[in-house]
Amino acid sequence: MGKKSKEANDQLPGFPRPPKQQSTAGTDTEVLLNVFRISDLTCKHIYAYKVTVTGAKHVPAAIKGELVKAVAASTDRYMVYDGGEFIYAPKSIIGKKDAVGDELKKTVPRMFGRPETMHEFEVSISMHRRYETKILKKYCSGDRSIPETYIHDMLFALDRIFRHYP
Repeated sequence: MGKKSKEANDQLPGFPRPPKQQSTAGTDTEVLLNVFRISDLTCKHIYAYKVTVTGAKHVPAAIKGELVKAVAASTDRYMVYDGGEFIYAPKSIIGKKDAVGDELKKTVPRMFGRPETMHEFEVSISMHRRYETKILKKYCSGDRSIPETYIHDMLFALDRIFRHYP
């Protein structure tokens, strides 16, 4: 086998070869990103609620979503349902000062099953966690004393909110 040059070893097939010399001149390019400034958050808290629906052996996700929307409409509060087991809201849904474990229960009638019969579904919304946005702002300004799991969970909640209404 013949010797391969170092340049040939560095080259990956299918990728362009980098320039041999770094250039010092070029043109400015404006890059637009899909970002959101944390400093633009106006709410003080993000409330996370756990949702459980009972009334049938298995409740399909689409029906569960309809039931949660019915409960949301009755509270006159803005909330985002992630399609799974959580609801996120900028204000308290249950009371003025939610505590972990506080619960809101509503019974919602709906046609379901074969043959279609009226079922009574109970939708329970219980306080899971309250995130403070000022803590996220502190973290973004360099304070690393905040637990990573707290920041990760809050960013996950914000991601769900932003995906709901882009």
